[in-house]
Amino acid sequence: TWKKRGLTPKGETLTKIADYFGVTTDYLLGNSPVRHGTMEIQSVNDERYIPVPVIGVVAAGYQALADTNIIGYELVSADILNDGFEYAWLKVKGDSMYPLIMDGDLVLVRLQDEIDSGDLAVVIVDEEDGVIKRVNYSTNKVTLISENAEKYPPRVFERNDISRLRIWGKAIDLKRKLN
Repeated sequence: TWKKRGLTPKGETLTKIADYFGVTTDYLLGNSPVRHGTMEIQSVNDERYIPVPVIGVVAAGYQALADTNIIGYELVSADILNDGFEYAWLKVKGDSMYPLIMDGDLVLVRLQDEIDSGDLAVVIVDEEDGVIKRVNYSTNKVTLISENAEKYPPRVFERNDISRLRIWGKAIDLKRKLN
């Protein structure tokens, strides 16, 4: 938005924005095609960062599959990954979680089959559709909630239909591609 207005953040503000998105200030300003500076691109031997696979696509909407093909890798701080869980990045397709999560974003998912009510999670529906939604539990009912609720109303699964759902993991981080 600041680019469209002809404004450019300066100094510390620019650095904070770049750090938040994990990119260099030159990349953020469009002066370099290199996303990460030399401090950010570590070889696999750098123990501070671990490559985590980017897997297929997860839907933020309907009618997209959670594919298990590895399409790349993104580095994650080893501090985040030292909890005994496995992790994967998933590329989001769709707009049901807009503006929180946008089409093309990468979501870091801690692979776990249980989450708390209210968590953002990747849920497999009917062993086919992988969706990212806020999950709410109540007595004999699970509701999958989109941020973009006007376009994507909540999906409610009751009693026996709950067995159609499988929690694949909890969304814990987001990486937005700036284009």
